[in-house]
Amino acid sequence: MKTCLAAALALALPAAPALAEIATVEVTATYAGEAPIPEGAILAVELRDVSKADAPSVTLSLQMLTVAGMPVTVALPYEDTLIDDRMTYAVAARLLSGDTVVARTTTSNMVLTRDAGDSVEIALEPMQTRQTTTPEPIPASVTWNAFEVGGRMLIVDTPPTLTVTEDGTVSVFAGCNQFTGQAEMTEGGFVVSQPMAGTRKACPPPVMELEAVVIDALGNTAGYVLNGDLLTLVNAYGVPTIRFSRAED
Repeated sequence: MKTCLAAALALALPAAPALAEIATVEVTATYAGEAPIPEGAILAVELRDVSKADAPSVTLSLQMLTVAGMPVTVALPYEDTLIDDRMTYAVAARLLSGDTVVARTTTSNMVLTRDAGDSVEIALEPMQTRQTTTPEPIPASVTWNAFEVGGRMLIVDTPPTLTVTEDGTVSVFAGCNQFTGQAEMTEGGFVVSQPMAGTRKACPPPVMELEAVVIDALGNTAGYVLNGDLLTLVNAYGVPTIRFSRAED
């Protein structure tokens, strides 16, 4: 009788949840700048869930350490129960001197799923300081691919694009509709007249939401910083709104 009762109780009790195990992503970070790394600089490395193009990424793990030089290898821990094979994960990093970001990753560094492994090499590109003189003009009729909007790295098959002509005509495509406007670009400014003219196609909600985020960020833009093949649009306070890389010809 006691044996039967014990067996019945065992069947009635819910199964204990599986305990999460701690795994790691091995990140090797290099610095692409020519200037020396500032004394006391802090390297912040994050593992992010970047699955949703229309929503901010979610930080799953963060490691911060003081560095005197690079390359440096960081073991980034995470709970394995947080990883879903259907989702997309990426590593991003910033190099900080006090409250100033002096370098950061500018490309998508995917890990863990979608044929990506548990180790990755990343390169941090130096951030150009806010310009006090008029920057060189944005090259005319060059296509720029967006890789970051509002501080969030984009992981999309077709990135939003920007093209600017000599007369300041701006063309934007964010996955669904084509938008056109006129930009005032005097003394480093970049102010696009609102609202922009555009087509009115209906597309899947995630595409439409990303499109709205891009157009809104463009409306908050007041200037730009051009650094080789990188174009950064910034707001009135110098904070990046959209970051682009030059598309291959």
